[in-house]
Amino acid sequence: MTATSTPETSSIPRPRPGDLAEVVYENDAGAVTRRRIRVIAVHPSRYGHVYVRAYCFLRGEERTFRLDRFREWAPVTPIITPPPHPAPAITPPAPTPAPRPVSGSRRQRGRYGVGSAVAAGIFAAFIKLIVGGPEPEPPQYHVPPALLAAPVRSSPSAVPALTPAKRMYASADLDRSGHLSWSELKAFQVNLKRTERYLDNGTVLRPDQFLAQGGGDCDDWAVFTAGLLRYWGWEPYVGCFASPSGKEGHAVCLVRLNEAPLRFTCYTVPDGTRLQDGTPKPGYYVPVDYEVVGGISNAMGSDWKLEAIYVPESIYGASM
Repeated sequence: MTATSTPETSSIPRPRPGDLAEVVYENDAGAVTRRRIRVIAVHPSRYGHVYVRAYCFLRGEERTFRLDRFREWAPVTPIITPPPHPAPAITPPAPTPAPRPVSGSRRQRGRYGVGSAVAAGIFAAFIKLIVGGPEPEPPQYHVPPALLAAPVRSSPSAVPALTPAKRMYASADLDRSGHLSWSELKAFQVNLKRTERYLDNGTVLRPDQFLAQGGGDCDDWAVFTAGLLRYWGWEPYVGCFASPSGKEGHAVCLVRLNEAPLRFTCYTVPDGTRLQDGTPKPGYYVPVDYEVVGGISNAMGSDWKLEAIYVPESIYGASM
């Protein structure tokens, strides 16, 4: 699609949080670049323009764009293996026991040690052997994030230096294939649990703050995992759950898919579902709860209710 010069006559459909698109963008200086973005938020201004806040894979960070300056907008659909049958509607997956008990407070607790990249590679191989059968296609792109976009014209800019979190995210590709697999995600989470600690924290930490502090609470862990998935082109969210009494809570990372995945349990969110934070995008949400991929740990019960689904970047610094 091609955008016209004003937001009122733009031929681009109104973007939604979570949308992924290949775009051509012209900035206020007239420089035009091609890039891939993941929409975080869309909001109008008092002057009539519509602004799009998005994660930019070209720059490796969040950026704000003006809708009328997009010259092309092509939605991108992740590659997903079709499911054998639909997933059950709004039924929480059964809890998967964690190796350590977790206390029943609002902030779930734990303590972790250290693991090596070699052990992670061996662990990833064992995951494939133990689970058996074909691994479902992960919902991302089979190229490194740095190559997902290229300038259309104007001089190319240098790729920004990787932050500690992004260096860690880049290392998750154990087989150097240029994409992140489910088993590599599992290995990353297991080693993260051995490396970082559970720490009570008042506000949601950004990924680099999480590493600098040496860990965080459940929402910080969920946001850090979401950063890994965002880096590799997946569509991550943070889901917040509450116990039946409403006195306990837990946050997990959620991966949104358009089709129910093979082998993994997931939360089905039909179109029009309303949660505490609004109306989430419909789809199938696979939980990543600490080191448990495709299920939930014993940090919460199977009867806990999903209260909210947030775009990760929208809760940086929030009190939860």
